[in-house]
Amino acid sequence: MSVCLPTLVLKENIIQLPNVTFKIGLTPQDALVILQMYLEAPHCISPRMKSLIDLLKEKVGCVAKHEDLTAKLSPVAMDSLVAINKLLAADEKEHPILATLFFNDSEVSKAGVLSKICGIHLTPELCILDLKGELVGFRNSKVTVTSPGKYQFVGEIYFEITPINKVEFDETLIHTWAGIVEDIRANIKIVLEFLKSFETWKDDDLGNLLKRLDPLGELMFLQFSEPTTMSNLVKLEGLTENSSVVEYDSILKICDAYMSTFPFSYKQELQYLSCENLVAKLNTVSKCVKFMNMIFTKFLNIDHVYDSWNRLGRLKNGKVLQSRFIVDHLRSFKKFLEAATKPQHSNRSLTRTKCSKNNNDSSPDNFNINNDDDNDLKCIEDFIVNIDKFHISEDGKTSLTKDYNRLRKMQSQSSEYQQLRNYFDIIMEIPFWTVGEKGQANIDINNTRKILDRDHYGMESVKERIIQHLAVLKLTENTPADAKSPILLLNGPPGVGKTSLAKSIAQCLNLEFQRISLGGVNDFADIKGHRRTYVGAIPGLVIQAIKRSKSMNLVILLDEIDKVGVVNSKGNPAAALLELLDPEQNSSFTDHYVGFPIDLSKVVFIATSNNKWEISEPLLDRLETVELGGYKSNEKIAIAQQFLLPRQMKRNGVPREQIRICDVILELIVNGYTHEPGIRNLERLIGQICRAKAIESVASEGSYTSEISKNDVIRYLGVPVKFSISEEFSSDDSGIQEKYGLVNGLSYNSDGSGSLLKFEMIGIPGEKRIFSTGRLGNVLLESCAIAETLVEHLFYTHTFVGYDQKELVRRLKETSVHMHVPEGAIQKDGPSAGLTMTLCYLSLILRRPVPSNIALTGEITLTAKALPIGGLKEKLLGASLTRSITKVLVPRLNRQDLIEIYADSIDGHAKSREVLTKLVLDEEDCLLNKSRRYSFSDVVESWIEKEYGIIVKYVDDFMGVISETWNGDVKLVRTVFKANL
Repeated sequence: MSVCLPTLVLKENIIQLPNVTFKIGLTPQDALVILQMYLEAPHCISPRMKSLIDLLKEKVGCVAKHEDLTAKLSPVAMDSLVAINKLLAADEKEHPILATLFFNDSEVSKAGVLSKICGIHLTPELCILDLKGELVGFRNSKVTVTSPGKYQFVGEIYFEITPINKVEFDETLIHTWAGIVEDIRANIKIVLEFLKSFETWKDDDLGNLLKRLDPLGELMFLQFSEPTTMSNLVKLEGLTENSSVVEYDSILKICDAYMSTFPFSYKQELQYLSCENLVAKLNTVSKCVKFMNMIFTKFLNIDHVYDSWNRLGRLKNGKVLQSRFIVDHLRSFKKFLEAATKPQHSNRSLTRTKCSKNNNDSSPDNFNINNDDDNDLKCIEDFIVNIDKFHISEDGKTSLTKDYNRLRKMQSQSSEYQQLRNYFDIIMEIPFWTVGEKGQANIDINNTRKILDRDHYGMESVKERIIQHLAVLKLTENTPADAKSPILLLNGPPGVGKTSLAKSIAQCLNLEFQRISLGGVNDFADIKGHRRTYVGAIPGLVIQAIKRSKSMNLVILLDEIDKVGVVNSKGNPAAALLELLDPEQNSSFTDHYVGFPIDLSKVVFIATSNNKWEISEPLLDRLETVELGGYKSNEKIAIAQQFLLPRQMKRNGVPREQIRICDVILELIVNGYTHEPGIRNLERLIGQICRAKAIESVASEGSYTSEISKNDVIRYLGVPVKFSISEEFSSDDSGIQEKYGLVNGLSYNSDGSGSLLKFEMIGIPGEKRIFSTGRLGNVLLESCAIAETLVEHLFYTHTFVGYDQKELVRRLKETSVHMHVPEGAIQKDGPSAGLTMTLCYLSLILRRPVPSNIALTGEITLTAKALPIGGLKEKLLGASLTRSITKVLVPRLNRQDLIEIYADSIDGHAKSREVLTKLVLDEEDCLLNKSRRYSFSDVVESWIEKEYGIIVKYVDDFMGVISETWNGDVKLVRTVFKANL
């Protein structure tokens, strides 16, 4: 009978026998690879086993993904499961069947055991499978073992098995079996007597003392005194007492129990397993029974040793000879201790594979460090002996060898000894063996796109840039080692997904992820480590992250890099990052604590910031910036429906069908209760609603409704943050201030968001010109001075049609102006308010209000030119959130920013780039041809109006601002003006 089954190869002299329950511990990833194959055959999976596999999936989902988690059961294997379960119809319940083979001396056994998976047990680090051996099969296909570790899953293997059948027993066979049973009983009896004599020895019983010195006797005692072995001995004794009826099944059961209970060698057990018929099995068992009897009757017979000892004592120099015996025995015991405690790594790989990522046995860092000084020194000695196998620079090898030689000569009680020992403990935890691992080689661009689309809504241009970055990382695997990939800086306001994007990149690369928070770091030693001479010195944050990940090939997120402290007495932390983030230098990064260069070229660094202009220029020059803008209201609503609401319902234990929030209600929450570029506060509010509905669900008595209404929102969330944002920015007459002298500006905030900034001016009699309040910075004050000079120049060089020019000039000379920018607790600065302040001053002197639905931004010069500014997308988003601004004036040269925003919104990278190229060429032609300067396609402006609800108008100078603000109602005529020279 030929069957095909999933097969596990056991190594390191581990063997399983039939009719025995065998427990094996696998990593969660490896266990999931095997177990989820059986989901294709649900008749074999119990509900409890199914729930444990689902739990295992969740556990594996929190760590790096296994490269082969998608393995499925073939149709042939599914048929084999049905056939074997039918063959083993001892009980009605079907089980998954797993085959095990055995590997030793570079050879995989032909014989294998087909076992039922009877149980699954999850521990924090392992998944333990209970395997009940049922049948012996012989493989008829080739198996190749490649990975290190205690086991390897080799997929589906074909086996030939012989069904259990009845055998005709002749007199010879019956006699042979009866003799074997008697010998097994004798073995059990002699073992029990041996254990009794070994446990009850006395200090003055020299014979038993000599028996304790025999290594073979001690080994036998340790193995047979185990509670499990003792229990198995009792069961085996019971089986032999009930063996009067000669049956095939009972003979096999006794033989299997005997071979698994008594401590035979790997070769003996494999020889028994490889027997293809009952006669061969009985012959093998008979040899093993005689071998075990010889051990206890001959090799553990201490009488000859005891007599020899007494004979030595009667000789003239007997005491000397007995003393030499004791000394030689102690010397041999010491040598044995040294050999036994020395770690064995000869058969282990110096690189970690994906299957053994969490298995410390597969890497040379498994030095079993403990608090014993001698053992620690042996671990360090082993590390130094094998130092050439690690990826350590020559300087590092020399330095470590020198430090080790110093350590050997020190007293263990000295403080310097403890300092050096701690140093070696940390060095041995740095995964030097993983330098050069090629995690990027497994990058699947299509899978990357799916992961990014699954975890993040929108952000098409950002996703495309990340895919390009990962493609570069993949291609550099086939280029020389000195090929460098760029280091990304994700810049954007809080809550837009910078950190989660970095995690997605690590998932796409199948690498470990570590986050280093740089916010508030004001000591360069936090980055580069403290020198070993200091008390309590530790490595820098980067080396600590590498230690935690157990890999040199990982993704490190440098979070809030713009919040790094400034130069102080402890150095410049930002300057310490220069070496780390330079691809040309980080291949020899030197941590002050480690003391020698470490290759970090395989580490993928990603930085995040809220305001990239806060980063020092040399550091920013080393980073490739990817801009992440704030979300629009419709994007927040979509994210809330797809991501935030399901996540909060799961966290708060609310079933999916118990809460339904329509888009209209989400829009109310977004606009009435939040005013942020990101979605963090929105998620908190949704979580608050979920908790409130959870209380209602528990306390309700049949009156529960899942639909969230506007009244429910107010009841759960309270008073909106702003009843109407438009009221905050209203230009209605307060009863004190006139309507003129009020203008809406646009600002780009330090957190990366945009908002409306109101400028107010009041004129009172006096000769003092503009003075200001509202915590304005130097650049804003300079723009205010330009506005004052420009308006004064305008009145002397132009005539305002329909106005009394003399009255305007008199008003200009005799008016003292106070300018205020609300929210005085917030520091404000920047050049983009020049147009706004100039218009505000002109509105005050003309006593003509500026429409409250208009906002403007742009820098102004003394020649009245409007210069482009930055952060336009964020400013438009901030204006849109107010719901009161319908028209925005921006410098003409800022249209290129809107073109880029529009092109990035188009689905499909190829189409997006095609549209961008067309629009850029058209824009270039418009700027070079004055007659076409404003004759361009309005596709960009129409999209802005649709998405943001804002009409964008462009201006080249302040005259354009006047025209667009008052729709041509204010006209100026140039007059002759003689300059005062």
